[in-house]
Amino acid sequence: MLRRRLTVSAVVLVVLVASLVAVRALAGLLGSGPPTTPEQVPAAGAPVHVAHVVQPGETVWQIARALRPEGDVRPLVDRLMSARHHRPLQVGEAVFLPGGR
Repeated sequence: MLRRRLTVSAVVLVVLVASLVAVRALAGLLGSGPPTTPEQVPAAGAPVHVAHVVQPGETVWQIARALRPEGDVRPLVDRLMSARHHRPLQVGEAVFLPGGR
């Protein structure tokens, strides 16, 4: 009788742990990791490049300069800000640039 209870308890524990792992994996696929909003997720089939993952203290201007080391970065800053709907940067966020660099 005790052996049966231990076996059933072990099976229940394994099922609960597997369920927790599955829920966490699904949450990761749905984007509940780093801050991400629907506006940042590229539409299916849209030509999008991940431009940069935001680091602490970085600005849009610094990111634009890293993407375009020479020349005027103002048009690139405008494109980045428009693509982000003028929201502030979040550390760890992937900044998407529509249509390439």
